[in-house]
Amino acid sequence: MEDINQPEKYLGKYEIDSKGFVKLGDIAHGLLGRQAQYVSRLIDGLDPDYPNIGQSLRFKDVFGEDGKGTGDYHDYKIHKDSVEEFVKRAKEYYGEK
Repeated sequence: MEDINQPEKYLGKYEIDSKGFVKLGDIAHGLLGRQAQYVSRLIDGLDPDYPNIGQSLRFKDVFGEDGKGTGDYHDYKIHKDSVEEFVKRAKEYYGEK
């Protein structure tokens, strides 16, 4: 019997908040083997040398009210339904399979 008080996990290890979001840092480290500060550059648009590969994907706490990246990558989250596509795009960007 499942414990209803147990927090939901993505892939059994990454904690999901009540709205379905996972910390981007957990995904960066666990699924891409990279630091969050570098992976965050692929979605926040703060570094013009990096493409935005996050179009059409759901993120949280990346952009401020002005629509610009906050730069606080420790708070960035990605929706659990967007993780698989984001990881695929990031691996393509980094030249990985």
